[in-house]
Amino acid sequence: MKKFRAIFLIGLMVPFLLRANPHLPPPYFSEIYFEGDEWFIELLLWEEGFPGDGTLDDYRLVCSSDTAQFKPGIDLNGLEWILITQDSMLSSLSINKFGDFIEIEQGDDGYWWPLGWPIYFGDIEYSDVNYPFPGQSIVNTLVYYGEYDDYYWVVKDNSPTLGSSFLQASTVGSLAGRVLDQNLDPISGIQIKYCPDNLLSWILDPIYTSHEGYFSNYMYARNYGISLIWNETSLLDTSVTVEPDSTTWCDYILDTVLVHVSSSIQGQELSFGNFPNPFSDNTTFVIQLPEDTHYQEGRIIVYDMTGREVYDRMIGQEITGTATVFHHWDLAGNPAVVSPGEYISCLVLDGIVVAKNKSICIR
Repeated sequence: MKKFRAIFLIGLMVPFLLRANPHLPPPYFSEIYFEGDEWFIELLLWEEGFPGDGTLDDYRLVCSSDTAQFKPGIDLNGLEWILITQDSMLSSLSINKFGDFIEIEQGDDGYWWPLGWPIYFGDIEYSDVNYPFPGQSIVNTLVYYGEYDDYYWVVKDNSPTLGSSFLQASTVGSLAGRVLDQNLDPISGIQIKYCPDNLLSWILDPIYTSHEGYFSNYMYARNYGISLIWNETSLLDTSVTVEPDSTTWCDYILDTVLVHVSSSIQGQELSFGNFPNPFSDNTTFVIQLPEDTHYQEGRIIVYDMTGREVYDRMIGQEITGTATVFHHWDLAGNPAVVSPGEYISCLVLDGIVVAKNKSICIR
């Protein structure tokens, strides 16, 4: 398989919020927040097996370089959650806000065993989220509640909600960009796969490129492994980071040319161009399709080199190879501004790009 290259451009925008609703039972850690050298941990007590009544006397917190037991007598009677701070610990517990894991363990006769899954964040192995910036928190977010298995992601949140909104990030980011071929032509129908198949479609939104090669989707703020999929084949594997209340913009340029051709005209002669070319105030598209070509709708769509659509017109139905079709484009009446430069003209049949042509405007 060919190797591919990618170019990444990062920008910032403000997204709208989209997230799953939390369900029970949760893990033990719901949220972690740092303020200077102080840390705050939102600990949930709903899980079966954790002492909903009693104390934390036989429990301790563990991180990568430190361990500390809870002070005696921390009463849990009737509580669903508790806020843990350094004042809750019998000794100092140093949690590295730039990269660490946090785990709770239960002790019995000198032996300790973990309860639930640890939380990893920052610059540490097994982490899927960057360290929190000032004012941000780390949230253990419930993505999917299943009959047998729940699915959690550790994500960043711009609006800490200690004591409320358990297992639920209140802010998200977005991932957007374009997919282009080696001629810088947009490629439509590319899937931007960012999570396992069992979470797509009915839990999280799948992402596909448009006819202009664009894609955009609201995402939890974390690190993602990305695969660009076409026709069940992976064209590129890479990774991206999404921050809350921001858009990560990625332009992927593939070292290939993928032209989506209708099966009814595949391998047959097709002619699509325009004259004059270069052109100034107007040009005429010339279309010649193979005989027995059948489709419901034909269009000519023109894009500038940034992927902006500048022209879109229906060209009629049931064009065949029995006659050449001419379609005139007068720039004087064009709704979009057409400046001097290069443009990509696409012949689209039933939503499929069957031919492309590069045109030059010199007005």
